[in-house]
Amino acid sequence: MRAFAMHKLLSGFGVALFFAATPALASVFHFNGNLSYHNEVITIGFTLDQDASDIRLWTDSFQDDLNFDPALALWSGNGDLLGTSDDSPWVNPASQSWGDAGFELDWLAAGNYLLTLTPWDNLALGASLSEGFSFDADTPIDFSVWNAWSGANWSVWLDGVDAASLSGGNSAPVPEPGLLSLLGIGALIGYRSRRRLR
Repeated sequence: MRAFAMHKLLSGFGVALFFAATPALASVFHFNGNLSYHNEVITIGFTLDQDASDIRLWTDSFQDDLNFDPALALWSGNGDLLGTSDDSPWVNPASQSWGDAGFELDWLAAGNYLLTLTPWDNLALGASLSEGFSFDADTPIDFSVWNAWSGANWSVWLDGVDAASLSGGNSAPVPEPGLLSLLGIGALIGYRSRRRLR
């Protein structure tokens, strides 16, 4: 009887290890804040642990001209421009309005990437991040003076990525699904063993 119980316990442990070894599922990350100056560039780094499909990156802060018109640029990890976006409210229509930006990507290779957010007319100057943006040489102007007709709030969402962080900041930790599975299966095994002992 004890050998049978030990076999079931080891089998349960094997199942738990299987789930713990599965890769973490892609997550949704949200970053927001306020621009201080007209030439400020918000940079968010993100990672894909493996080739991925159905990646969505979008802003939802425009709110029908309540805030500035955002522009996004997507860069490889080494700073090569992969694409730009302005006025793409179809990425997440439930939260976006007509001036929001976004990308819907059918496929993106595993690796590190950068997403930059700027006011619409502070656009990338070339195909390399090192070339900078239109207003880089300007003396910073307080955003509320430069753009008095709308707010400085920005909001960016990343859906389908494995990790993301704001340049100079940290992302909120996301629990690994493998660890959660291990804990859940361990609790189930303990519960079942305890029921059999009664």
